[in-house]
Amino acid sequence: MEKGSQQLLICLGWLIYQIKLIEKCMKECLNSNSILDYDDTSSLYKTVNIEHVKYPPQEKDLVGQVKQAMRLNSKLRFRLRRLHGLVIENANLQHQIHGCHNMSSLEAYLCQHPHLLSHYMIELENEHRKLNLCLFWNQHEDVFWKWMESVLDQTITIEQDENEEQYEPLRQIDCQRLEAEKQKFNAAIDTLDSALVRLEQLWISNVRNS
Repeated sequence: MEKGSQQLLICLGWLIYQIKLIEKCMKECLNSNSILDYDDTSSLYKTVNIEHVKYPPQEKDLVGQVKQAMRLNSKLRFRLRRLHGLVIENANLQHQIHGCHNMSSLEAYLCQHPHLLSHYMIELENEHRKLNLCLFWNQHEDVFWKWMESVLDQTITIEQDENEEQYEPLRQIDCQRLEAEKQKFNAAIDTLDSALVRLEQLWISNVRNS
């Protein structure tokens, strides 16, 4: 593994551990808006919610219950008429629709708006894939951290090897050569000092004679 890749992997491991990156992704997946919360489908429940608020069960009398049942019955009959028209127009889906005896509100809505099916299926596939990745991480997290430990150990070993190569002790023959060069250098300095002394003496002698 190259050194740059190791550093990136170590940074990723730090993020996962320090800021709980995977846990945040899991919460994001679980708290993300479901297809049932979209505006297109929320209207299916809006009227029912209002009615429940307007007529709490503990406060409704028999007449109020009958009125609410009539409103829900009218709403259901209206939607069934729309579904019946859709079934007639789409004969190729008739068998599948009749097979759904307990159709939910969302399924009924999608029967009325088949162009949304592919969109919702793609979103469900994406959510399923994300949740699968979360489960996969949860099952293999220990393997990842063991791998990270091996990467860190490898990085430390490489740095130690580089330091050993950088500060490798001199061999005996190299020490002998350095010692010989040192002696030559000291001899040259002594010769230079002697020459400077002689030049100084000559200069003083010339000054006196002049």
